[in-house]
Amino acid sequence: MAYKAGQCVVQIATSVTGGAPSNAQINQALKQLDQSGLRPGQTEISQSGIMRYYNNPASIRGTGDVFRDGVQRFLVDEHHRAVASTMRGGSSSFYYMPTNLPPSAANVYWYKEWWQIWRSAIELTP
Repeated sequence: MAYKAGQCVVQIATSVTGGAPSNAQINQALKQLDQSGLRPGQTEISQSGIMRYYNNPASIRGTGDVFRDGVQRFLVDEHHRAVASTMRGGSSSFYYMPTNLPPSAANVYWYKEWWQIWRSAIELTP
């Protein structure tokens, strides 16, 4: 069986944890998205929503709308899919498409280090 880069690590991690991603895995994906420069366009995301896509890789297929304000890029929708796709090593079946619809929040980041007191990180809810 052929794996894309990163998938093998996810397979090992899920077999150890019983298939459910841990908060550490979700936080790692949020950190990777933060480093990509793509900002979330909402203030919260649910762990159960992420797990729904993560546990059903076929459902990750789709597009996420990205708004550009000239300086920054914001994901307007499909936040759960984006995180699940990142956790699975990136998915060639999940694409980002441009949109003119602005995000509901523009002051949020995917991830916040303890010393980044000026940042507001997206809230991870159950």
